[in-house]
Amino acid sequence: MKKVFIFILVSLIFASTFVFADTIVPGSVDSNGRTKSKFLISESIFVEQDIGICDYNKTVSLYIVEDKKKWNPGDELVDVRGKPQEIKTDAAGKIVNPIRIWENPEKGKYDIVINCDNSGKYNSINDRVDDPSIVGFSVDAPTGKGEVAVGEKDLGDYSWQYDPESHILLNEMLQLNLITEKENILLKNITLENFGIVGSVEKIEVYLDISGNGKISGTDKKIGGAQYANRVVVTLDYELEKNASKNILIAYVMKPQAKGNLSLKVLSLYGEGAGSGNEIKFSGLPLKSGIKTILPAKSCVGLLTLSLPDVVEPNINVTAEIDNLTGCEGMTVKLQLSPCTSLSKVFTCSCEVKGSGCDCSFKSTTKNRTYWACIDKNNDTDMIDFGESVSAELKIKRGEEVEEKEEEAEEGNVTVELTGEAIKLGEGETEPKKGLGIGLQSNTFFVVLEITLILILLILFLIFVTLSKGRRTRTRKNNKSE
Repeated sequence: MKKVFIFILVSLIFASTFVFADTIVPGSVDSNGRTKSKFLISESIFVEQDIGICDYNKTVSLYIVEDKKKWNPGDELVDVRGKPQEIKTDAAGKIVNPIRIWENPEKGKYDIVINCDNSGKYNSINDRVDDPSIVGFSVDAPTGKGEVAVGEKDLGDYSWQYDPESHILLNEMLQLNLITEKENILLKNITLENFGIVGSVEKIEVYLDISGNGKISGTDKKIGGAQYANRVVVTLDYELEKNASKNILIAYVMKPQAKGNLSLKVLSLYGEGAGSGNEIKFSGLPLKSGIKTILPAKSCVGLLTLSLPDVVEPNINVTAEIDNLTGCEGMTVKLQLSPCTSLSKVFTCSCEVKGSGCDCSFKSTTKNRTYWACIDKNNDTDMIDFGESVSAELKIKRGEEVEEKEEEAEEGNVTVELTGEAIKLGEGETEPKKGLGIGLQSNTFFVVLEITLILILLILFLIFVTLSKGRRTRTRKNNKSE
């Protein structure tokens, strides 16, 4: 009986050796050495062990491996960081100070293995595992948060009119501002409830409002779309960056025969955390759009034309002829000395369209001017749409003498005059044609004339002096002879 007891005791001690090998483990801790087994991807992971492991003062390999429920001798050790980390035990075989082992951890469940013989394979006698039967430590991503509100540049209530000359059917309904926190969010879907007359809208499209102006432009990116229905879930495909604000636009693809009023309500918006993988429901909903009033299709069409006389006298009455319009009866055309898009408008005259156009009278100026004819064919308060503006130049007739003098002032040429008419010297000519009276018309002439007069006076003075000397000489001779 005593032998049996001794055998059982030895067996328990022997068995406890294996258990001890797997239970004396390096533990994951935070930077302060506090035991911790659950981390976020934004946190660093440390290790510490106050019980002797492996040999004293030995450099061993620390592996972080994916969690295993069962460890077998000879299992290959694959470090999720790419390679193991070398650490050194102290004189008691301990790790007494927290050692950073993973700075930017990835989401998952892991075990820590101390490979005492640096073999790269698990040894159930010498190696230590945290933990051989349960998860050593886990890393989670923080679940993101999303919030939605009506954008600052949302159009609100406004009207829409089908324009047969532009065929633009895509029209904005609502601008939404999305705010994210903690992690990137992959937009998944948005649920809309639509109100309006069936047959007015063909499709629904969602755009990333890159310009942020509440209107769809060439730089904006389409991120989802669906056929129109009273209630529809639109699939989205876009990743929002964490801690950022973005605008999206919900738009309708209209039908030409649209009528009545249209509006929508955003019921829900869902995404998925890029790090956490969790479903994220945006707060701030439901939200309603403004009301879009459908106006009758535009009837005023045509490419506006403007006709002015070729050349007119200055300061006389001139008639501008505006034409090539259809269905614009009773609308006003304005003639102005500035482009139709200019904020500062200088109006000249206006007229009311009758038939295909109208006439407008104004007084000419003293120089050539460009005139713009402007009409708002679709009543949208601007005149930038197809066929709403046109320009033409009015030339003013001017006297030949004035024109030639202006040309010479620009070119720097000398002119000659004959009976009051200016004649331009040809290139390379130094004197006028025979029979023409010459009259210099430049500043050079006056300079030359002044010099010539001075020379003449000087010569006359010299002659006077010479004559005076001669007279005195003759007088002295006569006195001597007497």
